Amino acid sequence: AENILETCRKESRASIQDLRGGLLEKMDMPSAIPELLKPQLAGTDIKLDVKVSGSAERFPLFLEHQLMRIIGEAARNAILHAAPSNIQIQLNYGSKAFQMVIQDDGCGFDVELLNQTERYGVHGMKERALRISGDLSVESTIGSGTKVALILPMGKTDASGERKKR
Repeated sequence: AENILETCRKESRASIQDLRGGLLEKMDMPSAIPELLKPQLAGTDIKLDVKVSGSAERFPLFLEHQLMRIIGEAARNAILHAAPSNIQIQLNYGSKAFQMVIQDDGCGFDVELLNQTERYGVHGMKERALRISGDLSVESTIGSGTKVALILPMGKTDASGERKKR
């Protein structure tokens, strides 16, 4: 019950922040990622590396918010559960697809256990990916870290029915 309440509290705070004019209203996604994760990384020795390939472009705000929530959840999971030294986030802007990869070098876990847990983190990321017509995968090896990857084909529509550049 405490875990569920904590997840709800974090989601509520994030929603309120979005309504008040979040980071994406002030900067692009590659610049916003370190700012988003700064509070979670404070007091740790975890190194964050954000890499961008291709021509970075703005997506509709709804879409960018969902991407940032996925990034936040994947990083939060790594920080809280995996004890990584490094978290790397790759944003690949291609002509046919956008690909996002969040990878850590932490302790990893058995992905087969995802369907047996009542935790909402990975399930929430998958639901967000579906809302924006993306395909999210989670790969992990015990002792070798975790990789969360999202592929978003260009030209498909998100939940609002639009996929236009802002």
